[in-house]
Amino acid sequence: MKVDLNPISGFPELLPEQQILFNDIIDTIRRAYESVGAVPIATRIVERIDTIKNKGIGDKQIYTLSRLSKDGEDKDTSLALRFDLTVPYCRYVAQHKGKLIFPFKRYQIQPVYRGESAQHARYKQFWQADIDIIGDGELNLINDAEMPYIIDRIFSNLEIGRYIIKISNRKLLNGVIESLGVDDAAATVEIARIIDGCQKVPLNESISAAKSLDLPGLKIEKFSTLIGSDFNTEDALLYVKSLPSNKNLEIGIEEISVVLSAMEKLGVNEDNYSFDPKIVRGLDFYTGTIYETFLHRGAGLSVCSGGRYDKLVSSILGTDNEMPGVGISIGVSRLFSQLWEAGIISGDKKSTAEFLVTRMDDQYNSVYYEISSKLRSMGKKVEIYTENKKISQQLRFANKKKIPFVVIAGRRELEKGEIKIRDMDNGGENNYPLDNIEKFIK
Repeated sequence: MKVDLNPISGFPELLPEQQILFNDIIDTIRRAYESVGAVPIATRIVERIDTIKNKGIGDKQIYTLSRLSKDGEDKDTSLALRFDLTVPYCRYVAQHKGKLIFPFKRYQIQPVYRGESAQHARYKQFWQADIDIIGDGELNLINDAEMPYIIDRIFSNLEIGRYIIKISNRKLLNGVIESLGVDDAAATVEIARIIDGCQKVPLNESISAAKSLDLPGLKIEKFSTLIGSDFNTEDALLYVKSLPSNKNLEIGIEEISVVLSAMEKLGVNEDNYSFDPKIVRGLDFYTGTIYETFLHRGAGLSVCSGGRYDKLVSSILGTDNEMPGVGISIGVSRLFSQLWEAGIISGDKKSTAEFLVTRMDDQYNSVYYEISSKLRSMGKKVEIYTENKKISQQLRFANKKKIPFVVIAGRRELEKGEIKIRDMDNGGENNYPLDNIEKFIK
């Protein structure tokens, strides 16, 4: 039966030249995570549905598993593919608490699965790269400042143009909404939803949506100022400090001030971040600092987000003892698609090899293997051409795959104890002694 070769919506695959660039991005992220002392972990692909759903994630976004096997204990219908990496990480910490050293700082780069509707840069299977720190009983706000430091380092190293890290605080957001005259929990959620979407719709639509809630205490003029302002950090701090005070607002202002001060001391580039009280973050488990990162040349989609969560691990453990955490997640698949489509990154290299060793004569196969082995022992990436083809065809093969150097060793060269290396960029060729390749390649 003929296999259906049409793509499956939401499950992307990359061509080699794209995958090479994708892997380069992951390597850059990994190096940045390890530079601040994070250790790698990998969690299982399957979690219990109750663990996922208790964190404010809806049924329609979860990929459930009806059965893993026909027999035995694994035929459980309460299992699902992981939705993100934060909840599995918190479950992991709760499960292995006695074996970990706190504060526990880990990074994790793995695919996740969501029942997203098919649309631009939204996938059902996609890669995330997370870094989180969890404390036992306490976690200093300096850790909240280290997250934007890491983001700034990664995006700077990627050399992808301008980006902005927007920072706020969930306590502060609740305090701002309360100062606008809304103190009902359900109404607070509705107003937060309008604030979250205010940059995607005209100002009058957001104001109309707020008025339609028919909240007698809502100060529409102050609400309009909030959602209609494009704050810089200084103006945003002045704005929130000018609002009628309440407990959440006071705590939020104090926490965001500590984080911003620590970021300055860490050396985060002030051109690359701003405090924005309109940042909401959708997941229910964030309790303090929150982050959203946007590319200036992107499509307005967040490519890196996260925040502080004080009760997530303790809720999994079923205890009142807090294990506060903070972290960020880079949507690597979304980031890559935006960079590729915008032409910010591009590549036509279809091989990771630096050298192609050609085959001129079967009687010298052992020599070709020896040459390849020597080059590989020097840390070079080497591909051996395996087919019986003319040298012109082998050179075209190297050219198509963008392999920069080709080793040519026919009877004429080998009788002189030499090999020839061609630079495919300029066509230049040089001969080198076979018994001392290492000296010249270096």
